Amino acid sequence: MDRHEHNDESEFSVERQELRDRTILSLFGVIDEFADLSFFGRMHGKTYVDLAGIRRINSFGVRIWVDAVRQVTEGTELHFVNGSPPMLEQVNMVQHFFGSGIMDS
Repeated sequence: MDRHEHNDESEFSVERQELRDRTILSLFGVIDEFADLSFFGRMHGKTYVDLAGIRRINSFGVRIWVDAVRQVTEGTELHFVNGSPPMLEQVNMVQHFFGSGIMDS
């Protein structure tokens, strides 16, 4: 497992796990204007994004999240799992919150 820490102000991090047939990205902390979501543009193949560790997302975070999921390349099979309450609240309010991704649980 490879853990990438981002700007300390954002309290956001991503843990990446490469398996034979998929990549798992576990997100932790707060999604706000400081969160680096550029990894969405580098996804390929079958990718699972685990949202259980997201504690909060603010209005700036929603905007950069929606912009980031639009950057997922064609052909990526994107699955979101373990939706935390803050993320599930947004998916119910924001159209295309998961872009072309599928919410599995």
